[in-house]
Amino acid sequence: MMSEMRWQVLNAAHMPTWIKANLYEASIGGQNSYSTAGWHVGIHLDSIIQNLEDQYARAKEEWQNLDKANDAQMLGWCKKYIRHIMRHIPGARRHRFFEGIRQAYEEDRIEI
Repeated sequence: MMSEMRWQVLNAAHMPTWIKANLYEASIGGQNSYSTAGWHVGIHLDSIIQNLEDQYARAKEEWQNLDKANDAQMLGWCKKYIRHIMRHIPGARRHRFFEGIRQAYEEDRIEI
C-alpha cells in the first residue's frame, strides 16, 4: 500500500518519467539505489537544467565553481536548480544521491 502511495506522489511530480522510476525503485529498496538515481540525473544534468531558461547560464557557472566533494555545497546547488527532484529524496539518502552525481562527474559523463 505504501509503495502505491509513493508512486502516486512521484507520478504527479513534474519531471521525466525515467527520473520518477529511478526514485521510486530507490524508495522501495529495489535493485537501483539513490546513488544510481543520482548517477542518471548527473549524466542528464545539462538537459534537465536547460529548462531553467534564464537561470541556465548561472546554473552552469555555479556548477563549474562547485566543490563536488562538499555535500553542503552540492545540496545548495541541487536545491536551487533541481529542487523538483530533490524534494523526492529523503534527507537520510541525499548523501547516496550525491555519490551517484559525483561518480558521473568523475567518469566525465556530466557535460555542463
